[in-house]
Amino acid sequence: MFQCPFTDDYILALHKKILTEELRFPKRPVISDTCKDLIFRMLIKDPRGRISMKGIRVRILIMDPRGRISMKGIRVSDVGE
Repeated sequence: MFQCPFTDDYILALHKKILTEELRFPKRPVISDTCKDLIFRMLIKDPRGRISMKGIRVRILIMDPRGRISMKGIRVSDVGE
């Protein structure tokens, strides 16, 4: 089941958590380290340090033989602008 990484009943407390708390992943479902890395890069607190849209597009989601989500890089020229 999907779960938001940060939750709180009060919007100001939620905002503070988003700005200050570290992102943690649940044990289930199993998420590959490569996929976690991409999510971390997308959620970097400082927008100047986040992965670009082009950086996101050069990765594609695939399922590994055990049905877990993993990431596989492709050439930038395959993606386009």
